[in-house]
Amino acid sequence: MALRYPDASGEFKSITPFIKDRPSVQGMCTHDGWLYFAQAAEGSISRVRDAADPGPVQTIVPAGTLPKDGAHPFEGLLVDDQHIYATASD
Repeated sequence: MALRYPDASGEFKSITPFIKDRPSVQGMCTHDGWLYFAQAAEGSISRVRDAADPGPVQTIVPAGTLPKDGAHPFEGLLVDDQHIYATASD
């Protein structure tokens, strides 16, 4: 969900879906205008523009590349200019 347009008291006036049709999104990280997120059920990482109109979701690490299923296969995600770090368990 995206929380946007807070009023003077800090209450958000707009709460809308940001990413749809993506199961088990977790481990989100913003970097350089993108929102990166892991999809534990698929063992993948994707990204979408961090904007009011995010556009299409781009796959960065294809499904099945990272360990999937089980108890919280990855909980954390960190992205910098040269690397993507994802915690994972097998």
